Amino acid sequence: IVCSFSRAPRTWRHSRVRDAFAFAAWKFDLQVHTNGRRDAPTYEFSFRTDEQGVPTSKRSDLHITDERGRSHILDVTICDPTTVDCVQHRAGGRAGSMPALQRLYNDHVRTYGKICDSHGLFLIPLAFDTLGRMHPDSAMKLHNAFIKHRLGSTKELLPSRNALWRWVGRAFHASVSTAVLRACTVPACATRRSIRTSRAMAA
Repeated sequence: IVCSFSRAPRTWRHSRVRDAFAFAAWKFDLQVHTNGRRDAPTYEFSFRTDEQGVPTSKRSDLHITDERGRSHILDVTICDPTTVDCVQHRAGGRAGSMPALQRLYNDHVRTYGKICDSHGLFLIPLAFDTLGRMHPDSAMKLHNAFIKHRLGSTKELLPSRNALWRWVGRAFHASVSTAVLRACTVPACATRRSIRTSRAMAA
């Protein structure tokens, strides 16, 4: 997207996607952990110690727990599908962003895999590209945690699988489009007014 290398828009977009997963987790009756502060609640989870028991500054985006007491760590990462590796991959007739998605997914497994195992947590690396495509393993693990591996009595009361992807998809694309408008210094509200005015004039 526009200004994909600018830190502020990337951080803002990343936070909106994380918030969308927190919202979806609530809707699927999962416990979403925060820092407990009412004035400035955050979802960020601190591991405190690494797999060797040594103090660490490693953090992840979201910590959720299901009705079985199984805790999952979700960490969002987003790549640019226009990188050289992706363009060359696409030229071979394959999915364009897969090399970058696979690299990000593998990096997160290396970064958080062992430390999650040592803390009894299940890792879900959420690797996206800026067009909203998700790594297949990310989608599978997310579906398993939110729906497939839930208790039978709970499943009957949960929203549908389509609802999960609809909430996440809408939030992701809204965050990307707003980030583009911000990068172009176009107020989103002004853009909506312009659209309504253009439609009225056309009518």
